[in-house]
Amino acid sequence: DTIDARVFWHGNNLLAGLTGQASKYYNDYSKLTFENAFTPTFGAAYDGQMSVAPDNQALSIGGDVQYFRGRQQALAHLRYSRMSQDDALLPATINGPSPVLPVSAIDTQVDVTEMILRYNLRPTSELGVKVNYSYRDHDNQTPQYLFPQILTDSIFIGDAENLPYDRTRKLLTLGADYRFSRTWALDANYSYLDNAYDFLSRANVYENQVVASLRAQLLENLQLRLIGQANSRTGSNYLASDYTDQANQAAMRQYFLANRDKREIKLMTESSVDALALQFNVHTGVLDYPDSPLGLTQERYTGFGLNGSYPLTEALFVNAFFGKDWRDSNQVGSNAGVDLWYAQNRDKSTFATLGLKWAGLLESRLDLGLDYLYSDGSSDTDVSQGISNFYGPYSATRNTVKSYADYQLNDDMSVRLEWIFEDYRDLDWANDDLAPDAIPNLILLGGLGQDYSAHYVGLSFNYQW
Repeated sequence: DTIDARVFWHGNNLLAGLTGQASKYYNDYSKLTFENAFTPTFGAAYDGQMSVAPDNQALSIGGDVQYFRGRQQALAHLRYSRMSQDDALLPATINGPSPVLPVSAIDTQVDVTEMILRYNLRPTSELGVKVNYSYRDHDNQTPQYLFPQILTDSIFIGDAENLPYDRTRKLLTLGADYRFSRTWALDANYSYLDNAYDFLSRANVYENQVVASLRAQLLENLQLRLIGQANSRTGSNYLASDYTDQANQAAMRQYFLANRDKREIKLMTESSVDALALQFNVHTGVLDYPDSPLGLTQERYTGFGLNGSYPLTEALFVNAFFGKDWRDSNQVGSNAGVDLWYAQNRDKSTFATLGLKWAGLLESRLDLGLDYLYSDGSSDTDVSQGISNFYGPYSATRNTVKSYADYQLNDDMSVRLEWIFEDYRDLDWANDDLAPDAIPNLILLGGLGQDYSAHYVGLSFNYQW
């Protein structure tokens, strides 16, 4: 159940408002139990049990103020949210006596505070400047306890503490745009990102980024945009966490925390020939992880996309898109902290869409639409440690058809009928012919094959006043 409330005031050069949301989630089920599909080999584990989503609630309150006068505009946004749940905990195991839990229910609580400040100024018709600052604090207030850990749902192996992961994110952006003439303009932005973490391998991560965009109206029906980006990520000392403090993992660098240098360039064009509109973009980039002895060391990517639209009649429109992307990455691993192994991943993907829209039928009351989407991806992995070894093939293909009909009953009411069909097929060497009971005494989450065909039919009614 969700309740939203909003109230806004509009005055001279001022717009202000308050928003609030409260939600409550109920689940009639507290657990899922199942029988062991194997002859138990550890501790007579004949049955299994796992929890499901608990009852929970959330509350969010926010305020917005926007001031605009002349060539300047200022905006402030503040929001506070709290999410919590206190459902009873399940026993650590149902196979024999369960170790005593430290509490019968853990009062989970997460508080999120958000703030956004923006200021835009255009001192002249050619020059514009902007300053943005955003702050987001994720504060997990859940109490910490030592919980018993059970191996194969039957053997007690000690206690472990639940860790309330926190994150504080601060982002400052400075930007300016300058119009040299009616045909040439430059847009440049600098941003500084500060992330602070608790209970991760790095306490602080900093990113500096510069993005510049040059726009040119070369011809009356041809516009070009060239975008360049440079990004550098550093941070505090990298320490192995409790989960990675092993002899062969001390040098491991997690890719989302490691030092990284990123460079990207993109070219975008827009053109038109009579009623035909075309957009084309091509991009290439590289990500280097120069200080990662183990882990992801480099990624290179290139791609392009072509989009077009054309009105077949005054009421019938057609649009199409086609794009491809290639990504190659390198990774270094270690066995027992001595022998190194190397991996190369080569990924490629293709995506295309074709859409038709027929508008203004039945005295402008009916709109019809039909869209076809196609995507295909494949990946090859080569692992070498003296001898090269190619993993098996991986590929995934999806075909989707979406159709809809919107009918306007009157000025206030409308109905929508839609039908969606999707067909998905994949081939994964790791899961090929792998049944749920293929590994002794290990129950997988059902069949791992993702192939399916699905239909969806929906009818909706909309009323506004």
